Amino acid sequence: MVFPFWEKPENLSKEWAKMQPLPTRESIIAERLARAGAWKKALIISCYFSIGSYVLLGFVALNFKNSITQFIGAVSSGNDLIALFVNSLETNENIYTASGILDLLVGLFAVISLVGWTHANAKLANEIDSTSLSFSPGWAIGAWFVPFLNFVRPREIIEESQTTVSSKLSIGLLNTWWGFFIASWIINVALGRIELQTTSKLDSLSDNASWSSIEAAFYDYSAVLFLNVINYWVFSIVPMVLLLIFIRKTPAAGDLEKDSAEPLHLDF
Repeated sequence: MVFPFWEKPENLSKEWAKMQPLPTRESIIAERLARAGAWKKALIISCYFSIGSYVLLGFVALNFKNSITQFIGAVSSGNDLIALFVNSLETNENIYTASGILDLLVGLFAVISLVGWTHANAKLANEIDSTSLSFSPGWAIGAWFVPFLNFVRPREIIEESQTTVSSKLSIGLLNTWWGFFIASWIINVALGRIELQTTSKLDSLSDNASWSSIEAAFYDYSAVLFLNVINYWVFSIVPMVLLLIFIRKTPAAGDLEKDSAEPLHLDF
């Protein structure tokens, strides 16, 4: 089919596009505020999920530790029911190993939610008042993955974004959460390496190893498990609780101050 020039589909679509109203600044801010709110909800869910999971993981590690202690006691005392303690030890070991998958999924969900929320708020702040920002929205993602820089830059971006978006920002709460977050990060890496070394030590024991060597290796691993329990119940849960309190104080919806000459604040 032959169309006149002015009726060709591509020209009609171009003319239609020209007729569409351009998005206003207020509509862009409202859309980005809604996106930040969606990421906020995801982060809140990840906080609750992480807290519950860390409580469970702590009990799993504690049960495994107790089964090791009971096994050592049974062998040392020559208990006739040692087979039961061996079965309990193997069962708890399998559960503990499988719980590592939950630990990984929890961490992944939390990281994605936290990075996504940081980026969404940075984009919102950039639309509200880009002149007051020191970092582009891209840094809200990249800063998390640059070694050593990720100890300070993400916190700076969160503070800067939240200060631009809302006047309600607790610097003390932000700093407390960030301090526990970094401490948890370092402790998790250190404990992971210690646990790997302890496990390798157990695996390297030969069938002819003396009971004293085996007992010492089991006690070392039991101590690592106890440290993991403390890590889950203190250094993993506390940062998530602080983050949950902090994130609930951030804005999610509200009226835009259209006529303000100052940087736009969304106070709720």
